[in-house]
This record gives sequence, C-alpha cells and structure tokens, in this order.
Amino acid sequence: MDLLIKALSDLWPVWFALAGVFIISWPTRQYTGLYGKLYENPIGLLGLYICLFWIFAAIFAGVISDIDPEAQSVALRKKGPGTPAADGLISILGGDVAGRDIFSRLFYGARVVIPISVTATALAFVVGIVAGLPAGYFGRKTDAVLSFLANAILAFPVILLFILIVLIARDGPLIPTLLGVLGFAPVAFVVVAAFGLYGKAGRTGLLLATLLLPVAIVLAWILGSLFWLLGWVVMAAWAAFFVTRVMNCGDRKLAILTIVLVPVLGFIYSRVAFSLPDLGLIAPIVAGMFGEAGSQSFNEIEGMVNNLFIPRDAALNVFIAVCFASAPGIFRLVRGLTLDTKERDYVAAAQTRGENTWYIMIFEILPNVRGPLIVDAALRIGYTIILLGTLGFFGLGLEPTSPDWGTMINIGRGGARSFPHMVIPPAFALMSLVLGINMLADGLREMSLKD
Repeated sequence: MDLLIKALSDLWPVWFALAGVFIISWPTRQYTGLYGKLYENPIGLLGLYICLFWIFAAIFAGVISDIDPEAQSVALRKKGPGTPAADGLISILGGDVAGRDIFSRLFYGARVVIPISVTATALAFVVGIVAGLPAGYFGRKTDAVLSFLANAILAFPVILLFILIVLIARDGPLIPTLLGVLGFAPVAFVVVAAFGLYGKAGRTGLLLATLLLPVAIVLAWILGSLFWLLGWVVMAAWAAFFVTRVMNCGDRKLAILTIVLVPVLGFIYSRVAFSLPDLGLIAPIVAGMFGEAGSQSFNEIEGMVNNLFIPRDAALNVFIAVCFASAPGIFRLVRGLTLDTKERDYVAAAQTRGENTWYIMIFEILPNVRGPLIVDAALRIGYTIILLGTLGFFGLGLEPTSPDWGTMINIGRGGARSFPHMVIPPAFALMSLVLGINMLADGLREMSLKD
C-alpha cells in the first residue's frame, strides 16, 4: 500500500497536467469541435484521458523518477518492488535482470513507443493518401497499377512482412530506398501537387526532377562506394536536370520555393538514410580558419544535426517497416472513400468552376472524408503499438538496452514465474495504452456517425 501511494505521489506532474487539460477543456467544449464533443461520450472521454496520461508520463518521465533508466545496479538485480536503490532511493517496481529500475524504464519507454507509433502511422497516412486519392479519382490504369502494388504487399502476413523488412534491412540499401519512396517522395509530391502541376509540360518536368532526388542519392551512394567520383557525377547530373527544369517551369514563386525546399529535404533524407554528408570531414578546415572557438561551435552544431537527423539504425528499421506495412491498408481506405465522394455535387461544382484536378482532390474530397480517416488513424496507432511490442518481444525491435515495453517483456520473460514484477508492468502499460486508443477511436466513430 505504501508503494502504491508513493507511485501515485511520484506521478504528481501527470495528475496536474490532466487536471489542467480538464479545467481548460470543460468550459470551452462547445467551441472545440470534435474534441469538445468527446466530453459527451464517456467511453471516448475515458480513452482520451488514458492516452493523455501516457503522453504526459512520457513528457515528465525525468521528473517522475530520479533513477537513471540505463543505470545498472547489483543491488537491484532481479529484486522485487520496494528494494532500496542507490543514493537512498526506493525502487517502486524493483529491478530487471541487469539491475535497471523498472519504474523508471516504464515511463521512459513511453518516450520511445509513442513517438515511433504516431510518426510512423502519420507517414503511412501520407503515403496512403497520396496514392489513394489519384487511384480513386482517375481510375483506369492509375487505379489498376496502384491497387496491384497495394494488394501485392497485403498478400504477405503483416508480422512476417515486418520480420523480413527488419532482418533484411540490417545490411544493404533497403532502408534508404524505402525511406526515399515512403518519406521524401510523398511529401514532395503533395507540396508540388498543391500548386496544380499535373498536365503542364514544364511543371511536370519540375515534379519529375523533385521526385528523382531520392533515387539519385541512393544511386550516388551505391556507385560512390565503388569509386567516389561516380557518386559526384550522379549528383551533378541530377543538379543539372533540376536547374533546367526550374528555369523552364514558368512560375517564379514556385521556382523560388522549390529551390529552397528540395535541397533542404534532400539534405534531411541523405542524413537520415546514409549519414551523409559527413560533416566531420570539414572539422579540420573549420579549426584552421576559426581556431579553437570555431571548432567547438562546429562540434556543437554537428552534434545537434546528428541528434535531429540520424536516428538509431534499429529505430529507423522499425519505423520504415511500420510505414511500409501500414500504407497499403490506408491506400485502400482512401481509394474507397474517394470513389464514393467524387460523385458528390460539390465535386461536380468544383469541376464546373474549372478547378484544377489536384485542387479538387486535396481541398474538396480529402476534407470531406476526414471523419473515417481520423477514426482509422486512432485504431492504427494502437495496432502499431502492438506490432512494436511484438517485434520487441521477438528481439527484432530496438536495441536490447532500449526501454520500450516489448523489449522489457522480452528481457523478463525467462523469469516471469519467479520474478513477475519484470513482465507485468510493461505488459499492463502496453495493454492500457492500446485500450485507451481503442476507446478513443470508438468515441470518435460515434461522433462521426452523428455528424
């Protein structure tokens, strides 16, 4: 009982944050749209606050527990709840097989699980929407090709597909290639399509040059590993093609936007996929030009760039596996909704006004199918969390030292009978978050049906 009281008291930042959300949201619920309507649905509201609990727990993980989640202590090795730790602190849930505090790792694990599941699902939705809209709107060959690709991926069992991607991606250029297809290309495609470039020769060339950047980087990386000059030749050829397409696009504002946006996205992509360019190579030049102070500032900037744009390999593999496996299902949903919506009167009115095709898809069809997409997104985040836990349980997820819940269950499963405290807390955390997301999705579904 004392441990329970201590655990609840250590979670005080979470309770204050939840109370603050309720105090602000309750008086304004009539003015906050779908979010405010959740307060009329007890199941959806409970699911919302369970999700908010884990979000705030992840944010305040460093405040909740003073014990380092990576620190190993012989005194905590396989010890039960209430065991004294270093510096006179009490381990509320005990330690694992390596002597790491389970209570601390539980909330730091939320910092791993929630961002990966949410961002991976968001990227999968970008891919699914970008492919599903034209497939449903144009039909015919476009629909046939995209549907064939989606069905080919869906033919594989999801868990098997995950395992294959994670295992194969440990070596070779698979992950950079998938990252280019799933990550950079859809974002660039949406940005360029928003300007209505389809069907205009000069601007279509600019679209093609933009989408070829990930392909050029992958090819330059592969050929450059054989002979460094070949990589530079490939990138120089792409740069020449890109500049000529920009000059021929005939739109000054769009040209300026593209010149700024494409190199930035290309830099981010090449850093995430290949850790290129290697900024450490120019460190001696900076030191020679600006001295010790300049070198120190350069090292700080390099460290910041590395933290932002070079995630851990295992995290990137899992992230891309989730996107690749989830996108086809989202594509089929968006395609079906588009097929139903494109016959509506407001779409016909937009066509009569002479609106651009991409304008109709992005600004007329997509906003009117957001209800089912929001519900599906909530359900898919929960499904992604389960898949992350499954991969971690099989030892195919993140690094063994990661505090994600699937890895914690995998580490403690060997002694689950003798030391259940190593398995029950992460399993309960996984179950509670998925339950909260499903309850939230049920509430959103009811609200969308009323609308």
